[in-house]
Amino acid sequence: MMELICQKCLDIQYRTIGPNHPHTLNSLHGIATSLVGQKRYKEAESRFRSLVDLRRSVSGDENPHTLSTTHNLAGVLRHQGRNEEAQEMYLKVLEIERRTLGADHPHTLTTQANLAELLEILGEDADAESLCRSTVQLREREYLDLSIPVLCLVNAISRKC
Repeated sequence: MMELICQKCLDIQYRTIGPNHPHTLNSLHGIATSLVGQKRYKEAESRFRSLVDLRRSVSGDENPHTLSTTHNLAGVLRHQGRNEEAQEMYLKVLEIERRTLGADHPHTLTTQANLAELLEILGEDADAESLCRSTVQLREREYLDLSIPVLCLVNAISRKC
């Protein structure tokens, strides 16, 4: 039922503000994210891939919304066990975020944390630990109130040390 409502809203947005309007793109992102929540990863992947292409054509490769959508696509690939593809995507996003947003920006740190978790899954423990430590140090320095993802990383690191 909710999916039908979202699709009707999207249809209205297409007609009134157009398919490339930021609000339309945000709605598409929300639908793709909803599919992830329902574990409908193939459909979510298709939606995110289309949306990445749209965002790139509208805003460019380095736009924060394009990067966020690409980051979420990497997460979908990871859920499907396509870890090497996800790793490559996370690395590209991380490189751009570090350069454009800065190493201590919350989006950059989230990408770094997710990449570290993926590296651990891939058995690249030394790289994962190094990235985890870097993430925690940057978060602690920049943001004194540790968020839940950072606390999880701290916990993961403490188990390894």
